[in-house]
Amino acid sequence: PPPPPPSPPPPPSSPAPAPPPSPSPSPPPSPNLPPLPLVARLNGRFVNGAPSNDLFLAGVLLRVLDGEERIDAPWEGDPGKGEADFASASIVNRRHPDVYECLSCPFGRRRMPGLVLASSPATQERLSCCYFKDGGTLAMQCNPRDADCRPGCAREACENGRLWNCQYQPWRLQAMMERQDRETPKGHVQQWGYNEVILDTSRKPWASELPGIIEAVFVQAASAPAERAYGMQVHAKLLERFQLSAAEVPLLVYDATNPTEPFRPLST
Repeated sequence: PPPPPPSPPPPPSSPAPAPPPSPSPSPPPSPNLPPLPLVARLNGRFVNGAPSNDLFLAGVLLRVLDGEERIDAPWEGDPGKGEADFASASIVNRRHPDVYECLSCPFGRRRMPGLVLASSPATQERLSCCYFKDGGTLAMQCNPRDADCRPGCAREACENGRLWNCQYQPWRLQAMMERQDRETPKGHVQQWGYNEVILDTSRKPWASELPGIIEAVFVQAASAPAERAYGMQVHAKLLERFQLSAAEVPLLVYDATNPTEPFRPLST
């Protein structure tokens, strides 16, 4: 008999399911960005500064060298002068950019250089009192010294309805700045638009935080040649005394009329 016919081929099998797509690879970790240069940080704090009890959020803290400093170490108060036990400074920001100017002083002593002070917790602890304008603090000495007297601070606090011949306590920095907002025009106000912040240097020696409390030395943009030259001398003395480089503590120009970038390096 003839051989049986061949068996039919098996039906084609169903195709295997496609494997699930591989997950997308994780993005590479973001590199650690270097910190902004000091000038950019200062300008950012200046632009964003606003009333606050935190010095760092309030703006930039500037101390003008007003003749009360030591000749050999201008970053320290002269023990024989009015600011022996305290340091006077001002908070600047875009709302109120002014610093101390002595336009009644002889030419060459009107717009003096100064120090950019670190708005650090250590500096905040030194805050003794503050004023929404010039407080006339050279006359506020402790003679005799007692437990209630703080050099540079009026005896009475600006509270309970008292508004004049008084000071704002350290924990009321924001209230002082809010009053400055109310009573001082915004922007550059020549000669009298600045606030005054008093830092204690008697209970804890100022030298204990040097040079770290100083971020930079500055000259005012409108300063005379003699005033600018003095700022350069102060900067050179500071670098030599503490063995620092100009990259660590730079010499800057401060322009109170520039609302966005008041700080810039000094081109010598």
